[in-house]
Amino acid sequence: VEGDKVVFHLARPYPPFLSILASNSSWSAILCKKTGIELGCWDGKAEGWWKFHNIKKEESPLYEKENGSGPFILSSWDRAEQKVTLVRNEQYWGTKPKLEKVIIWGVDEWSTRRAMLEAGDADQIYIPQQYIDQLSGLSGIDVKKSPRLFVDTFQFNWNITKGSKFLGSGQMDGNGIPPEFFSDVHLRKAFASCIDYETFTNQIMKGFGIQIPTVVPVGILGYSENLPKYQFNLDTAKEEFQKAFDGKLWENGFKLTIIYNTGNERRQTAAEMLKENIESLNPKFKIDVQSQQWPTILDLYKQGQLPMFGIGWQADFADPHNFIFTYYHSNGAYGSTYGDLYVKFAQENENLDKKIDQAIAETDPTKRQALYEDIQKFVVDNAIGLPLAQVIEPEPMRTWVKDWQFHPIRPGTANYNEIYKQE
Repeated sequence: VEGDKVVFHLARPYPPFLSILASNSSWSAILCKKTGIELGCWDGKAEGWWKFHNIKKEESPLYEKENGSGPFILSSWDRAEQKVTLVRNEQYWGTKPKLEKVIIWGVDEWSTRRAMLEAGDADQIYIPQQYIDQLSGLSGIDVKKSPRLFVDTFQFNWNITKGSKFLGSGQMDGNGIPPEFFSDVHLRKAFASCIDYETFTNQIMKGFGIQIPTVVPVGILGYSENLPKYQFNLDTAKEEFQKAFDGKLWENGFKLTIIYNTGNERRQTAAEMLKENIESLNPKFKIDVQSQQWPTILDLYKQGQLPMFGIGWQADFADPHNFIFTYYHSNGAYGSTYGDLYVKFAQENENLDKKIDQAIAETDPTKRQALYEDIQKFVVDNAIGLPLAQVIEPEPMRTWVKDWQFHPIRPGTANYNEIYKQE
């Protein structure tokens, strides 16, 4: 602390640092010192900060406690109904909200949410993209849409944990796959050529999707329309399959299981598209599409048991590092789960890890753009995963909702302060 300033000394340059501090008032939320100490959030001693770092939410002194000076006050939280009620803070220091009350209600069933919107019992709802046609032409309902900083992908495991039930025979004999199945670049390129991306975004996602070259979404630094994108081409796929494993794959065939999370129709359709197109190329190619509950998938992919899996990433902050490091660095949240062969590849093959580290340390935006484009060209050339689409979020609401604002990171309503209702 220097006078009225707090000075941060970083171990290295980190361009998104300031934007992270400002994001959603959550990464760097400032708590009242007096209240924090009274609740037990801090003992008042600088050297003991680590005791309060990264604790489980249920163990936090703030859990189930109100603390803040915002425009709304928590009136009630019904856990059984997944229902939170906020009321206007009449003592708010700034401009008071126009709404007297806000109800945030978790209603799991789509048909119930739709009925509530039609009846006017809900002002805004969440809608899966496959149901968007059901709202077409309904009076008094508007569907806003904007690109969200969220990408959906399928990722490959380069050496599956031995003993995984998804290996089948564990051999290249047509009854399973070897653990290092997806370590072959020709195989990955073949899979990348077996998705009809145009049909997927226009028909399956009802136009609420954008094909992107890698995992860097449209709208942030690092994205470029000039980067190559995967193309649907079964002739190319056939050529790549024939090259994989020096021709043994094409000769012997394989049996593969693709996993998607139960209820995710978008990933289910992508997996079934892969199955249909790949099996059409060689009768010895067999793919089994299975669903698993999301917690089970998380455990299995972290254990390295899944050959390939569908997974997405919602931006924590609007910077390419948040996506590139996560998916492609050997220490990334996802990259670290692709197996030891991938770790070795990222550390040694054209120094992919080093390139990613260099890009985040560069403070010049123009130079960063060039570095991230170079990384992405390498990623596409080596087919490190299948980016299905960037999601365009549909936001159905009643036409009486005014001054609603979209937030590309935070789901739902970005700001209740300005929003109001008027017939």
